[in-house]
Amino acid sequence: VMKKAQWESPTPASETSGGLKRFRAWATSGEWRKFHHDHAHYDWWMFPIDDGSKPQYNVHCEQDIEELKSDPNWWSRYLESIRLVTRSWGWDVEECA
Repeated sequence: VMKKAQWESPTPASETSGGLKRFRAWATSGEWRKFHHDHAHYDWWMFPIDDGSKPQYNVHCEQDIEELKSDPNWWSRYLESIRLVTRSWGWDVEECA
């Protein structure tokens, strides 16, 4: 069973809480380097893929993807997360669209 990305809910004790919440705070304070900090391993729980290191967050089939995309709240936060991460790389996806 696939879990949805950990947007604002606490993550396990080994991690800090709420990925999108952290992303927003880093962006607001201009702390773009924190996106790349050694302990900011957000990729496997913010951006579900089919073969990530944390299987509970992996998508397993097209149905999983469609389920996620059909949730407007999830989709909005997913896109916001993409915008913030790519901004930390120096990209402005809004300008490039």
